[in-house]
This record gives sequence, C-alpha cells and structure tokens, in this order.
Amino acid sequence: MLHAQQAAEKAAKAVWVQSREQDPPRIHHVERLLTELGATGALVDSAGDLTDGYFASKYPPIMGAAPAAEISIEDAAERLRNAEEIVRWAKQTLPLG
Repeated sequence: MLHAQQAAEKAAKAVWVQSREQDPPRIHHVERLLTELGATGALVDSAGDLTDGYFASKYPPIMGAAPAAEISIEDAAERLRNAEEIVRWAKQTLPLG
C-alpha cells in the first residue's frame, strides 16, 4: 500500500509542478493535493483511502494498524486500482511533449 500511495502522490505532485510552476507542498496527503488541483468526487475519495493506507503501513504501531501480513489481498488490490486511477488522471492532465 505504501508504494501505491507513493505513485499517486508523485503523479499529483507532477501535475502541481507543471500547472503551478512551483514546488508542491511537502505533504503526503494525496486527497489534499488533488483537491487543491481542482479534482473532485471519487478521485479525491480514493486518494483519502491511499493516504490512510500509507500512514498505517509506514507507521503501524503509531496508527494502531494491523501488521502488513494482516492486510487483505482485496484491500491491497483496491488501493492499487485507486493509485492507477490517479496516475491516469495525472497523465490526462499533464500536457504532452
């Protein structure tokens, strides 16, 4: 789940840099990045799931989360689909060339 979140975060930050011509905020909250970039709806909701999974997988004792061995394949697959959706959005948003 950590890598899925990181892919989505980097994609959102690429859009940020390209569209605003400035460094993105130094945060890991993908939903906040997407919201500030004008994204809405299910895309932002799925980003929230990625952010929650990121913190839970990176800092499980602090977040009171289950160890990675207890994360279901279905949950991991859903987070991967969410990240893929955000990366697709970023590719469509970024200018070609």
